[in-house]
Amino acid sequence: MAISPELLKKCLEVPVANIGHLTFFGFMDGGIRPIYKGARLAGTARTVQFPGFDGTAMQDLMDVIEPGDVVMIDRLGDNRYACFGDGAAFRIRSKGAVGCVIDGAATDALEIEGLGFPTFSRSISPIT
Repeated sequence: MAISPELLKKCLEVPVANIGHLTFFGFMDGGIRPIYKGARLAGTARTVQFPGFDGTAMQDLMDVIEPGDVVMIDRLGDNRYACFGDGAAFRIRSKGAVGCVIDGAATDALEIEGLGFPTFSRSISPIT
């Protein structure tokens, strides 16, 4: 279910910690951080899980992204191989996604920052 534009606007206007204080839970653990300073996002979660070298699920996810989605990727403990970089950021942004959160590694941090695409990850890796 999509989040209303009014609620999204409110979420982006307040510090994340304020939302956590009011709901008594966090949305991410402290190990997942923005890959560039000032990244902020709010949207409807579109989730995927996949281990190691198998990127098929990511390709399938890209086919169903809708405007306002935040892509949430669970790499099932893999922090070595980056599953998301500037090419994926450009592609999902062009489909209307507003950001990406990766419990795992991203790559191309400078290029993603240049795109202005809010991305959070557990680590940065040059290995894809």
